[in-house]
Amino acid sequence: MKQRGLTCIGTIRKNKREIPPEFLPKKSRVIRSALYGFTKDITLVSFVPQKNKAVVLVPSSHHHKSEDPESGKPHIILDYNCTKGGVDAIDEKCSKFSCSRRSRR
Repeated sequence: MKQRGLTCIGTIRKNKREIPPEFLPKKSRVIRSALYGFTKDITLVSFVPQKNKAVVLVPSSHHHKSEDPESGKPHIILDYNCTKGGVDAIDEKCSKFSCSRRSRR
């Protein structure tokens, strides 16, 4: 993907065993706190928007910690919120228009 200039960002379900337990929702985590995990080519972000809730994201383009001073959210979360409508738009168009055809029988 990187060779073609494509990036991806998405959420991960919290029941995956690959996610470290520190990134999962806990009562001890502070609201609006972010936890970052970095490897050579993968970034993992856990953000707590509400009590006992955590959003776990894996972006392919962000490899640094940066937060918006106004909202306190990580830039990764803001980018995800801006671009997640693209998937919804494609799903809507696919449901309206069918590429299948009737059989010739």
